[in-house]
Amino acid sequence: MSALHKVGTLKPPSPCLELVDDINEDLDDITEQELEQQEVQNLLTTLEPIRYVQLQLAGYKQEKDDKGKKKS
Repeated sequence: MSALHKVGTLKPPSPCLELVDDINEDLDDITEQELEQQEVQNLLTTLEPIRYVQLQLAGYKQEKDDKGKKKS
């Protein structure tokens, strides 16, 4: 099926496809958050000097802030 009408204009995107895209973006965000939480949990359960763990956590927070700015 063609995306063009007989007059040559594009059909508007399907609301269902937009909803699927929104759901996929939400799932990606959830997966990313779960991975970040697992990384933080791993840092907290390792026997590393506390200063090193604090620096790593600060790095994750900065990365998260940077990603949030890119989405805006």
